[in-house]
This record gives sequence, C-alpha cells and structure tokens, in this order.
Amino acid sequence: EGDIWPNSTAEINVICRPKKAKIYDQTFYCDIAGRETRLPLRIKCEGLGPKVILNVDQVEIGNVFVSSKQTYEIVMANTGEIPAVYTQIPSRTHLCSCFCFNPNEGILMPHGYQIIAVTFNATFLGDFLADLFISVQGTHEPVQVTFKGCVIGPTFHFNVPILNFGEVSFGFPKTISCCLINTSLVPMAIKLRIPGDGIGEISRTSFSQVTERRSINSWANIESDITLKEFTINPSFDIIKSHVGKEIQVSFCPNTTKKYELPLIVEVENVGLEVIAIPIVARCIVPTLEVVNSHIDLGRCFLKHPYQCTIKLQNTNDLPGCYGLVPQECTNQLGILYSSPEPYGIIDPCSTVEIPLIVQAQYIGEINTEVSIALFGKSQLPLIVHISCIGEGPVVHLSSTKIDWGKIQVLTDVPKTICLSNESLIPARVTAKMVSRLDLFKRKYVQER
Repeated sequence: EGDIWPNSTAEINVICRPKKAKIYDQTFYCDIAGRETRLPLRIKCEGLGPKVILNVDQVEIGNVFVSSKQTYEIVMANTGEIPAVYTQIPSRTHLCSCFCFNPNEGILMPHGYQIIAVTFNATFLGDFLADLFISVQGTHEPVQVTFKGCVIGPTFHFNVPILNFGEVSFGFPKTISCCLINTSLVPMAIKLRIPGDGIGEISRTSFSQVTERRSINSWANIESDITLKEFTINPSFDIIKSHVGKEIQVSFCPNTTKKYELPLIVEVENVGLEVIAIPIVARCIVPTLEVVNSHIDLGRCFLKHPYQCTIKLQNTNDLPGCYGLVPQECTNQLGILYSSPEPYGIIDPCSTVEIPLIVQAQYIGEINTEVSIALFGKSQLPLIVHISCIGEGPVVHLSSTKIDWGKIQVLTDVPKTICLSNESLIPARVTAKMVSRLDLFKRKYVQER
C-alpha cells in the first residue's frame, strides 16, 4: 500500500514462489480510496520442479547366468536450478526386487551429477523387462530406467555318461568317482541328490554286522526297512568355480536285492533348478555259498565234554559274502549243544573259510542236530550242516574184579584194597555198595579221583 501523487507512477514488485510444480492462475485487486471499483490484476505462472535426467533410458544387459550378481552404472544429472531430493521407489514385484540401487536416495545439487550403481541378482530364468523408477521431490512424474535381458541357466557336464556299479554284494559298499565340470562363466553353488533313495539311517554294512555281532534275527527284516539310505554323495554341496571340475564320489551300500536305476541330479542351490542328471545303474545280489562238509560225524563223545570241529564254507562267486551262525534255542530237549568263538565272518570271492565249532553231547546214545548258517541279505533257506555223535559216559576200570581173603581168623579185620581208574576225559562219580546183606564186610574209605 502507499500513495501515488498526481501525474506520477508507482512500481509494485510481485514475487512468485511456487511450492509445487504446477500452473498458477490468480487475480489480485487494488483498492483505490475514493473509487468504487477495484483495479484487477491477473497473475499467471508455472511452477517448475527439479529437472533430473538419466544418461540412458534403457539398459541392454544381454545374457546373465542364474544366481550371479551383475552391477551396472547409470548417471543422473540435475539440469535445473534447484536441488533435487531423490529416492528409489521400492518395487512390489519379484522381478524388480532383484535390482538394488546404490545410493538409493540423496540430494543432487543444481547442475550436479550422481553415479548410481545398479546391482542385479538373477534368481529366475528367462527373458525379462524391468521398469525401475526414481522419485524426485517436487515433480509429478518419476524418472524411469528400463533394464532388458535374459537370465540363462548354468552349464555343467560329467566326464562319464553313466555311473555303473555293476553287481554289488548285499551289504558291501562300493564307491565310484566322477568329475563334474562347471562350464559357466561364473561360480555356481550346486547341490547333488538322488531321488528315490531312502531318507532314514544309513544302510547296514556286512563289516558292521561282523564287528558288532548283531542278532541274526535282525537280518530277517532288513529288506523291509525302505527308509534306509543306500547312497552317499561326497560332497553333496559345493561351490564350483568357473571352468573348474570337481571330483564327486558316490558310495553305494545296498540292503535290497534288486536292480537299481536312479538318476544323480545336480541342481543350483537356492534356485531349485535341475541343470543336469546322470543315470545310476546297479544290481544287488547275495552270493551263493556252499558247505563243503555238510555232515560231520564226531563218533563217540563223552557227555558234556567240549569237542572242536570246523565247518567249511566255499564261495565260488566273484563277490564277497557275509555269514552268521544261527544260535540254538535254549530248551532241555537238545541232545547236542554247539557254539562258536567266531560265529560271524566275511568270505572273500573264490575262497574257502573254516568256522570253528564247539560241540557237547548231552545224552547217552546216538544223537544228532542241525546247525543253521544264515547269509546276510537272505532271510530264507539257510545253509544246513548235520552233526551226529554217540554220547557215552565215563569209562572206569578196576584193578581187580575179584578179592580173595583165603583163610583168616574170625573176629579179625583184614583189609584189602582195590584201585579204580578213570580212563575218560570227564569226571566219574563213584559210589561203593555192598551186594550181600551179611554184615561181614564194611567200607572203610572210598576215594574219588
């Protein structure tokens, strides 16, 4: 407000400070004292926000290997006259969430530049077109940059076409080595697995049965345990560098007599992508063993005296076998008791073993029994060995079968001595009794030896 003298002019400065980037159109009025109508003044202006541009609108990144990280640089420039406050707009899609800006926010001064590193972490496969946005405070539209490319899977190959274990004996582990080569341009974290293998405990080996001497009864139902893990991969997880091979060892210990046809799958860790598979073939068998001496006749045996004999087993196959002596059932009707200090064992291919056996006769007369030998992996039809003997008691001899006193005085004790000898391998309990009822003889002393 102010005064304007006659025949003079006055200058009024109007300052426009827009707070938003938009067009302002307003009318101002000037009141003049002594005048009924006001003088109108229309003011029109356009608010301009920061002017931020990128050096590129679209970035072609080409082919990128899955699970790899790539970094690209874009340049952001402020061509306006005021500072620009910018921030990356978070994405709600899985594709755009794979991109990360550094820095993701800041202030760009007038006529200044900012290099932004864009990191892309490829976690999927296929072509992609990602629109990324940067919000600038005071502008209507965000700054946009588009990334275009294709994510491709890694490339591996084995140095062998198949893992062929051939015929493997039940419970005997076998290991095959192969080399997995990463032909990709970047390191890859891989995981190896065999679908169809068990997920429970590791399968039992024949060596553990011999050393731990597990019950023969546990051999009967071992094939029903389908959760046993029969394959072992070493390593099952690793990071293989670019154009480098890694030795993979696959161990197989079968606990089921059958033919195996399974794949060994290689997949990228944290992606779940199956990149390659190699077939595994194998066949589990139980080698046939034969008893060389299926009948053992021990002849005459003293009662409850231990006699040692041997059972000969023969393996004519090219695979080893595992055997175990079936223990006797404890009953009072057994005529022969047997045991072995080495009831379990391993028989090598094309060889013969001897099983030591301790036998004791329990009754007098002709007696026999059967010894059963189980094969690890074969629950039925054990090997049978027949053992027979004649049980007999102790053999005692007298030094004389007749005692003659001749003529002796009456009422006078005249002692005579006889000697008993035990000529057997077992003790003999001896009791002296008088046959005659006349009280003419009496026993003074009986000695047992």
